[in-house]
Amino acid sequence: MSQITRSFAGLSLLVTLSACTDASIKGNAEDAAEFDTSDSLTVPAPPTLRFDVLPPYNQTDGALLSETFTAQAGEGPIVLEMSTPTRVTGVLTGYDATPQTLIEVPGEVVRVIGRLDAWVPDTIIGDSVVTDDSGRFDLSLVPNEAYVLAWVPESPSDLPMVVALDQSISGRSMDLSQYLDYGVPFVGRVTDSDGDAVEGLPVALVDPATGVTGVTVLTDSSGRYALRTNPGEWMVRVGSAAVLGVPVQELLVDVPDEGVFVPVEYGDLTSDHLVDGEIVNMAGETVRGVIVRLVSRSLDDTPDGSLVTEADTSSNGRFSVRVQPGEYDVYLLPAANSGYSPSRLPEPVRFEAGRSDLGVMTLRPQVTATGSLLNSEGLALAGVLVRAKEADFEGNVFETVTDDLGNFSLAVSEGELNWTFTPSTVSLAAVTHMTLTGQELSEQETITLSEGELVEGRVMWEGEPIRFASIELGDEDDRMYGRTLTNDAGEFSFRIDWR
Repeated sequence: MSQITRSFAGLSLLVTLSACTDASIKGNAEDAAEFDTSDSLTVPAPPTLRFDVLPPYNQTDGALLSETFTAQAGEGPIVLEMSTPTRVTGVLTGYDATPQTLIEVPGEVVRVIGRLDAWVPDTIIGDSVVTDDSGRFDLSLVPNEAYVLAWVPESPSDLPMVVALDQSISGRSMDLSQYLDYGVPFVGRVTDSDGDAVEGLPVALVDPATGVTGVTVLTDSSGRYALRTNPGEWMVRVGSAAVLGVPVQELLVDVPDEGVFVPVEYGDLTSDHLVDGEIVNMAGETVRGVIVRLVSRSLDDTPDGSLVTEADTSSNGRFSVRVQPGEYDVYLLPAANSGYSPSRLPEPVRFEAGRSDLGVMTLRPQVTATGSLLNSEGLALAGVLVRAKEADFEGNVFETVTDDLGNFSLAVSEGELNWTFTPSTVSLAAVTHMTLTGQELSEQETITLSEGELVEGRVMWEGEPIRFASIELGDEDDRMYGRTLTNDAGEFSFRIDWR
């Protein structure tokens, strides 16, 4: 039999572990049936913590790079050992089928101007570099086994990009030279509902696994586009948010060894489909600088397309935005410091061909959230960072700090907000998260922060502490617990409540 004692938020739990036979399990179950366990204490499993460490370059002379670490909470002091970067060099080359030379040859290998993107997903590890005119590149990367590497050409532009997953970077130096083969043709034509060519639309290939986008070309006067790629699954993206009123289409295509022709059809793209309206406040005064964003749910003439288009209100509170017929969600997005709350019309709106008027729409003001923060001993918590982030819309952030009496008052948007209360590490109070509206938070009046659990450790490199490194602590649920700096001994500490 063994015993484990663990403290949670000031409460010590003594857990007894023993081997059990089937008979003892049955007997214990019968005894437990006499007790009401509805109020029993359930201790959640400690989370996996994420540490994003940004080293001070003035101490390490640029020898270290930003790095992400993970560790299990509740396992004692944590040592974060920074890695010595790997120097990555190489040359980007490719096959040019139409070289500009005086010699008549079918093609030749040339140096390629382009970029190398390198990153480890879900971390801050990574970097990007553009080659020089001779196709050479040079950068430093944190050693890791799970890099995504993407070589994307710019000139010559008719070469396929290469994307590789789960690549290992290690050692003092590595050569990541890459040859871009000529690939296979990916061509097509873009037309509207009348079969006429659509000129000047951007077209690009996207790697569906990583989102890496290759070179962008524009459709010509015949609506044609021509790209090259390697066989496999690719997504072609036609259109751009920069081209107002024209839907973006993303089509998944399985490219065979011989290449592929992909026609793209649009609906009616005439320019006279407009939506007008006016924005006022509760007093009926017009409001300028409000973004009116229309996000399509469905488009009548372009079923495979999606359209996000927007316009700002002018000094008279009015706006006019180009759309395509279909059903849209309408968002009203004032600036975060405007004193107004963002909103979405309660029901989607259908716009037909021609001109539509949304009429006068009213913005509601921000609300004032107030409260008083105490620690587990009932003492006021001064200097707590109070942070509220919109759960929807633009994700605007509002912040303030509690006064000497632990009180705060903060103007925030209406609607649901993700609240984070970050006390100082000497306050014996844990970083706490809540999801509430400003009104709901104010109704609580007093908020008591748990003492939580202490998370502490050191940041080291080659046996030496890293002073004044910036650390951001979060968890696997993307909750942010706070930021701190290491001290002269490379030490850091947080208090967190993972309940």
